[in-house]
Amino acid sequence: MPSPDPFYTKPEEFVPLVKKGASITLDPAHALFSKVNPINFIKKFKNRIAEVHLQDATKSPSKEMLQLGTGDVDYLGVLNSLSEIDFKGCIIIEVNSEKAAIKSLDLIRKAGYL
Repeated sequence: MPSPDPFYTKPEEFVPLVKKGASITLDPAHALFSKVNPINFIKKFKNRIAEVHLQDATKSPSKEMLQLGTGDVDYLGVLNSLSEIDFKGCIIIEVNSEKAAIKSLDLIRKAGYL
C-alpha cells in the first residue's frame, strides 16, 4: 500500500539511484510542495529524467492539482528547461477533467511546445 508521506523529496536523495542507472519521473507540482526548484532539478539530472508529469498547483496547504496557468508552477520555465536539455521523454498532462486537459494543451501549444 502506498505511503501517504512523501519520500525522495530532495534532489540529493535521488543521486544514489541515478548512479545505479535509475531514471526519474519529474513532477513539478510535487517539487513545489517539497520546496524544490524543478528547473534546478532538470539542470542537475538532465538525461536521467525519463518522464514529466505536468499540472499546476498552488503553494497552499490544500495541494490541489490544477490546469496549467492557474497555479504557482512555472510550467513555461519547466518546458524551456526541458527544451534546453533536448528532452525526448514523455510529458503527461495530469489534470482532473477533460476541459482542464484541453486548456492545458492549448497553453502548451500557444507557447510553441506542440
